[in-house]
Amino acid sequence: MIIRRFTDNDLYKFSVMLAIQRLYPQAYVKYEFMNRGKTEFPKGFGKELKEEVANMAHLKMSRQEKSYIQKRCYFF
Repeated sequence: MIIRRFTDNDLYKFSVMLAIQRLYPQAYVKYEFMNRGKTEFPKGFGKELKEEVANMAHLKMSRQEKSYIQKRCYFF
């Protein structure tokens, strides 16, 4: 598992999702992977990526992470 913590993510994704939830609360959202660099990924990469994304559903925010988010990202 590569992503082990809730905060192993980027602020842009959190901000966009917050905007979508606030502006379009009934919307269903689909994210799509864009390979802008035309990177050639090894065989099996897609399967591994899907597993990583699925594993994110099991992440839990620690008290320290919650405190950090509340201080630094007060708009959430």
